[in-house]
Amino acid sequence: MQNISTEMLTVERADPSCYGAAVWMVFGGKVRRAMAGRLAAILQAERQGRVSFEGLFVARRGERIVGAAWGTEQPGRFGTMWPARVIPSESPAVARLLMQSAAKFVAGLDISIAQSLIALDASGDQRLLEASGFQAITNLEYLFVQSAQMRDDFVQPKLKGVPFHQTTDAAAELIATYPGTLDCPEFEGLRPIDDVIAGYCDTGAFELSLWQRLELDGEPAGVMILAPTPDYQAMEIVYLGLRPEMRNRGLGKAAVQMAMAEAKRRGIERLLLAVDQRNEPAIRSYSACGFLGYESRKLMVLRAENPASKRSETEATP
Repeated sequence: MQNISTEMLTVERADPSCYGAAVWMVFGGKVRRAMAGRLAAILQAERQGRVSFEGLFVARRGERIVGAAWGTEQPGRFGTMWPARVIPSESPAVARLLMQSAAKFVAGLDISIAQSLIALDASGDQRLLEASGFQAITNLEYLFVQSAQMRDDFVQPKLKGVPFHQTTDAAAELIATYPGTLDCPEFEGLRPIDDVIAGYCDTGAFELSLWQRLELDGEPAGVMILAPTPDYQAMEIVYLGLRPEMRNRGLGKAAVQMAMAEAKRRGIERLLLAVDQRNEPAIRSYSACGFLGYESRKLMVLRAENPASKRSETEATP
């Protein structure tokens, strides 16, 4: 039988004295030692102004924190929601109250979309998010490959990477790779290209030299954006897209080989990426290169209805 506390419940925005406890609870209340590094990094990022806790809400009974939820804005007018977590003795109603507060905060942001990534079997999280207006879009597969397991026995097309002079130069090339995409096509038209670029810039450790236009025999073929992870232990393929006429020619495998060569040049032996599970051609290509899956997440998305999110740009993209 569940024990219900008789102390008055309050749901409020977290204050600085409880930031650590609230974030720890949002991320599942794992063993503190196991997530100490991640928690310290998040708190430091908040102090540096790179992360906002304005949308971090807690549920209290007296002085005790019994639940937390967090919604925040990221570069590129993009929102992220971490579903409510409550201690076992609390009822689901407390989680719903927390989600209402966090979702209301996110809905008031000047964003195009908000997302939440949850475990595939997290039916409770999914119900909370759906009650707040989020919809399940797809499952994302997270893949990795070590250099020692990377296959390099393919016939290599003469693919070349040419760095962009500035990130905005990538706009037209990115747009040219979107038609017919199998990676989250539901995003088409939801975000202006400058927002998309801002989001890519915020992924990993940004280096402009790793933003490249792909060329085949001098003709534009696609775009590849790489970024070392913040700890420089892996290289992430942030974006890899080919123009429709350049697909099914082995260029994806060639681009992955280029990415691994760049990583190894920097002393990095591991590549990471995420791909829509519906993008079977890409998954087959990555598998052929030696990539293995290490995690799957359900992508939940909230389309913004805030009038402030309507902008004058005429070019909207995935």
